[in-house]
Amino acid sequence: NLTWGLRYDEFEQFDDHMNYRVALNYAHSPLHSWKLMYGTAIRTPTLREYQKVMEGTGFTPPAPDPERFESLELGYYLNAGRYRASLTAYSNRLAKFIYEWPTPDGLDEYFVNGADRYRLYGIDALMDVWLTDRLATRVTAGYVDSNSEMGGSHPYTAQWTGSLVTTYQVTPRHEVGLAL
Repeated sequence: NLTWGLRYDEFEQFDDHMNYRVALNYAHSPLHSWKLMYGTAIRTPTLREYQKVMEGTGFTPPAPDPERFESLELGYYLNAGRYRASLTAYSNRLAKFIYEWPTPDGLDEYFVNGADRYRLYGIDALMDVWLTDRLATRVTAGYVDSNSEMGGSHPYTAQWTGSLVTTYQVTPRHEVGLAL
């Protein structure tokens, strides 16, 4: 299966943006399937990033532009009844990253776009197991890393993540669970 989509955004504050996504899905059996996906996206500045007020400084900061993303993913999926699993490898490019920068007087910060480009890449694994009709467990693990075209790594990037969630369906409308 080939899936594609286009998105056009028109903003008063920012330029217009056209983003797209293309995904190729292949299932060679009911148990196994693959997905290859490429897409683009933007993230507009938050209200705080866009309208940072600098009272009493005499400094008017420039408004940041939207961040831009390109994403490439390859995923494998197993669907074996009570057992489901997926493994996804990805590589994302981030341009115009929005970050805080000190004002000329050094007493405050405002938000600007960086000139550097970052590459975020990693792998995510997920497994769902239904031990009984009412008892289910989900285990996830992920690794993400980054680098910059100018050297160094992207700030705020965790390298290893994981979770364990177990739920029990008490009634058809109520579940109780534990998440770590």
